[in-house]
Amino acid sequence: TILGNKNFMKGINLYASRFDGCAATTEDFVQSMIDASCNNNSLFDLDIQKFSQWYYQPGTPEVSVLREWEPLKGKLIIKVSQSITNNNNERHESSLLIPLKVAIITNKSDCHEERLLMLDRPQQEFVFEKIPFQEKVPVVSLFRSFSAPVNWNSDLLTEELFHLFKYDNDPFSRWNSGQLLMRQALIARASFAPAKELEDNIILTLDYLIQDIGSKDPEALSSLISLPGLSELELYQENVDPIALYQARMHIESLLGDKLSASLKSLLISINQDCQLEWPKGSAARKMKALAWRLLAVGGDLDVRKKVLNVVQGSSMTMARAALYALHSVECSEREMAMRNFYDLWKNRPVILDTWFSLEASKPSRNSLELVQNLLEHPRFDPDAPNSVRAVLGGFTSNVKAFHSIDGTGYQFMADQILELDKRNPITASRMLKVFSRWKSYLSVHREPMFNALVNISDAELSKNTREVVELILS
Repeated sequence: TILGNKNFMKGINLYASRFDGCAATTEDFVQSMIDASCNNNSLFDLDIQKFSQWYYQPGTPEVSVLREWEPLKGKLIIKVSQSITNNNNERHESSLLIPLKVAIITNKSDCHEERLLMLDRPQQEFVFEKIPFQEKVPVVSLFRSFSAPVNWNSDLLTEELFHLFKYDNDPFSRWNSGQLLMRQALIARASFAPAKELEDNIILTLDYLIQDIGSKDPEALSSLISLPGLSELELYQENVDPIALYQARMHIESLLGDKLSASLKSLLISINQDCQLEWPKGSAARKMKALAWRLLAVGGDLDVRKKVLNVVQGSSMTMARAALYALHSVECSEREMAMRNFYDLWKNRPVILDTWFSLEASKPSRNSLELVQNLLEHPRFDPDAPNSVRAVLGGFTSNVKAFHSIDGTGYQFMADQILELDKRNPITASRMLKVFSRWKSYLSVHREPMFNALVNISDAELSKNTREVVELILS
């Protein structure tokens, strides 16, 4: 972003020619980039010391953006500050070199001016002038093209985020605005204070996007319409309630499938021909088709559930997996039949069968723990194959209601499995143990039994790998 594509590639080539076959440092890499970007021996305007702090300073920078609008002068002042939180959870000012690509969006998708702002001080101001007159403060598109890996907040209002979600011409900024709105709706519902108006506006906006770009750009649409994942949502809840987050996400998915049913079915018809194209052509259409199936199936569409059941036995592995994914969260006869058919078709192919093991272990069921125990004793399960172990145990940990069951049986079951696994495969065991790494962030009803499970692991005789991980998690 800072150097531009041409200079960046020149830097890569210079770095490779200088250090091919040699040990090299981060400083060598950065210096090669700077040397390649100098033109005619002129000094390159980049504070290398501030940029290099990215490699040494721990934590993710936090950027705050505020706007000050003078409509009669057509002048917009953007006030930016940056800070960082250290390992002791103390926030302080920082002076990293942060590229902020910004644009003012007017009249739907019109981009008045795009500029790359270089943040290198704790507080800075940037002025945009000659902006066409309007009463309201202009909408600003921030960190376009994901210009820097930072967390940021701004004074953008909800209605302005919807404007960016619908009209921004930068794919990342558009997607990020939508994710922020969806995240707000999901967190609100998981906190038992659903924001009905926000949910309704999200549905209306997604319906507009399906009509506007659905058949033209199914790749973009599939990203815009996808809800944030549970692991991401957990980062934004103060005391994480994993079951409430899961139920909130399922509710919103069901709502989208129901309210957008007509538009999604129309879209499936319009992209059907592209779905038949050989890879890489058609991959975007197939991705969108998989998501549409999922939303419709979760939303209660019985015809789609029956239709995808037949796809499981088709020749396309991509679409067979998509069909299984569509039915995965729905307790219905079609799901059980699809799982049986997939197993019968691929039971002699261990690599593919791992997909079946993972889906079986992770599917929401009333007796999930019993099902997972049976999978570990399945004649085709190989306890010495790391991929098979990860498929079953990893699948179980993503089975939210089972793993996070209030009685703590899910945590203790996982702890027992890790202890057994540590005796024959310490590396895999230590990696699986990391599923407990965020135990302190959960509600006490989950935190306490999770802590007890960790203590039980810690009290056992462990390999060096697993001992190191459990002590780090408990510290």
